[in-house]
Amino acid sequence: VCVGAAVAIVVGLAMRAWFLFHQPVNADESIVGLMARQIMHGHFSAFYWGQSYGGGEPYLVALLFAVFGTSAWALKAASILFALGAALLTWRIVRQLVADPALAVLAGAAVWAFPKSYVYTSTLEYGFRGLTMVCGLGLVLLALKIQRGDHRLPVFAGLGLVAGLGWWSSPEIVYFGVPAGLLVLWALVGDPEIDRARRWRKYAVVAGGAAVIGSLPWLWANAHSRLDSLRPGAFVVPPGSPGYVGRLKIFFQYSLPMVLNLRNQGSGAWLWGRTTSLVVLMLLLVVLAVALVLCAVRGGRSLILALGVVLFPFLVALSPATWFWQDGRYDNFFVPMVAIVVVVGCAEASRRLAGSWRSDRRAVSLGRLLASGLFAFVMATSIVNFASFVD
Repeated sequence: VCVGAAVAIVVGLAMRAWFLFHQPVNADESIVGLMARQIMHGHFSAFYWGQSYGGGEPYLVALLFAVFGTSAWALKAASILFALGAALLTWRIVRQLVADPALAVLAGAAVWAFPKSYVYTSTLEYGFRGLTMVCGLGLVLLALKIQRGDHRLPVFAGLGLVAGLGWWSSPEIVYFGVPAGLLVLWALVGDPEIDRARRWRKYAVVAGGAAVIGSLPWLWANAHSRLDSLRPGAFVVPPGSPGYVGRLKIFFQYSLPMVLNLRNQGSGAWLWGRTTSLVVLMLLLVVLAVALVLCAVRGGRSLILALGVVLFPFLVALSPATWFWQDGRYDNFFVPMVAIVVVVGCAEASRRLAGSWRSDRRAVSLGRLLASGLFAFVMATSIVNFASFVD
């Protein structure tokens, strides 16, 4: 496990280093840099210029500029820091779900270096998706803590704060908000205390107040624009873009194979030719389906997180902008969700297979073997996909 985690760290760093020194700053990133420069001079913006949504990250970029000076690498470093945060939060979430800490390490390591399309976009500073990912995973982690009985007020304050901050950053926080909300609802319903109503009103006030603080830029901007962010035209898409069903088809035809490293970024070409790649895709989908079933059978928290994975394609297709699949920016949120479910599925499978042995040690070893095998495969596909991209 330690060797696998070390390999993932090296692979993730090496790919990001190549992207940093071989990919120029694009126009979208330049706008974030200009916003950061404006922030340094006291001119604040709630949202990415020209949009009524998406904000937050330019403020971290401004801080990096103030400390290290204005440069392309300082601009892109913000996005990489958020990717590191996503990997660490994935590790902590899985640690809440499985007994073996090694499996949690593998999940976090996989999110750091897989898939190549996510590694690539994590070196591009688009202004809000990295922060949204971190807030979403933080939301799930805090909801898990609450469901497990940690009802301290700072936990509820943190829940509200990351929810509000994530909503300001991007409405895509909803992908994580659904399972997080179900976990908190479960904690409320399952609270056996007599004075439950009074205590949960207090929790709601604390979380709601923190959410308002986190979303203050969104609230301020929309108070002055008559709720521009909630209007149907908030997302500008080209004429003739596909509708909901068409976007759902695009997810399964292009986005999902690219998230699994089997389609090349940009061109959409199959990694190993159509036939071989389709066979591998079917095998990976079987693994994912088995993991989802095992999470469902396990029930409780695992079932709720599995539901988040199942709902993701139908939620992501609601955004009119997701017709654009070429760089995977809209589907990167799927990566940690899948990693969590698959690793929990490995733990549950090992527990069931080793049940007849009546040996916890064998169950742990089997779980690590299953997860390490999958981990080795996805690391190999990341390297092959990266090599294909470089060529």
